[in-house]
Amino acid sequence: MPFIGELERQVSRAVRGEQDRLKRQPLPGRTGVCAVRPALRTWPAGGRAHQKRMHCLEEERRDLANIAMLNCVLGCNALHEHGYIAVGHGGQILISDAALTSAGLARHIGQFLKGRTAPWWNQTREPYFAWHRIRTFKADIP
Repeated sequence: MPFIGELERQVSRAVRGEQDRLKRQPLPGRTGVCAVRPALRTWPAGGRAHQKRMHCLEEERRDLANIAMLNCVLGCNALHEHGYIAVGHGGQILISDAALTSAGLARHIGQFLKGRTAPWWNQTREPYFAWHRIRTFKADIP
């Protein structure tokens, strides 16, 4: 059955004023280095993991150097955003047990992330990483 109704509508919505600058902040050109897996030296622009996203205070939203980290679109960004990995205090990569329930995902994590640290971590960014560990990381899911 064909769709009946308007195919295009005019909408009005609020947009984040800092978003364009944030997209350019950690990535000066068209390629960058993953903050979680820097061994994958360069990759096309695309992934940024936002620790808190819309839950930020105004002051945190203005902290562009620390609120988001550059992640490769080849896995790290999605794993972080969905809570399968997190960055622990000191930079160690934490892996959720939920991520290990899929054989393919477990292989990928074992090969590229297990036992590694994220050099992007520092004490200034720790509150954002801590928020992600508490709110997004799937620590309790078997």
